[in-house]
Amino acid sequence: MSRVTRGSGTPWVGNDVVDLSNPRVVDKHGDLRFLNRVFTPDEREVIKESVDPPLDLWGMWAAKEAAFKIVAKWSPTPPPFEHKAFAVAWGSEDRGTNPYGRVLRAGRVRYGAHVAIRVEITRTGHVLAALAWPADEGAPEGSRVLDGTVLSLSDPGARWARDLDELRKRLTRAEVASVHSLPSAAVRLGARSALSRAWNVQESRLEIVCDPGPIGRRPPRVLLDGSACDADVSLAHDGAWIAWAYTFVRSPSVGS
Repeated sequence: MSRVTRGSGTPWVGNDVVDLSNPRVVDKHGDLRFLNRVFTPDEREVIKESVDPPLDLWGMWAAKEAAFKIVAKWSPTPPPFEHKAFAVAWGSEDRGTNPYGRVLRAGRVRYGAHVAIRVEITRTGHVLAALAWPADEGAPEGSRVLDGTVLSLSDPGARWARDLDELRKRLTRAEVASVHSLPSAAVRLGARSALSRAWNVQESRLEIVCDPGPIGRRPPRVLLDGSACDADVSLAHDGAWIAWAYTFVRSPSVGS
């Protein structure tokens, strides 16, 4: 089988999802206090001139969230999340499709003087999703695999259509320590199952864990047979929706 390898060139990924039907997100483009707190002057101008203000506002919000998840993994200690420190600029990048669907916005997120993260925004119905990866990695192609999905918690046929206690039984002790809600458990189960299929390994060999620390500042890590591997995963949930994304470098070497 093709398997994940360790070494240089570790790939990174970040994601976020926004339920646009949630009452808390409605008409925020008219909330000046919120806009001034979260967005730079250039971003506020884009939202003001937009033909679809919710798309641009929450697209930028999701882009910042996804970019922060990458920066938090780079940093020995995740920095405080200050939305304005992550500056979004839509660009002319290819707006084809990504694992989440048709790309409606694409651009870069700048953090500090040197960090640039590419981001793509998709929308399916009232669900908006962001997918991000370091700009210097180029398009995720060739030996680098990037995949993920957005799914509803209310799907009656889903493996997470259970209560939280039941879902915890399907996770390892280390994984349970990172779970704080039913969506948190469900998105781990979904991502773990997807990774097992992508790698052609038994799901029991995989774990998605977080280091100790405050919720929101503990990036998830993928373990294969209890050890870190040259792969990355990002998890998100909002309202009735969960989303995951993963990336890894595929090796032609064979092992089990």
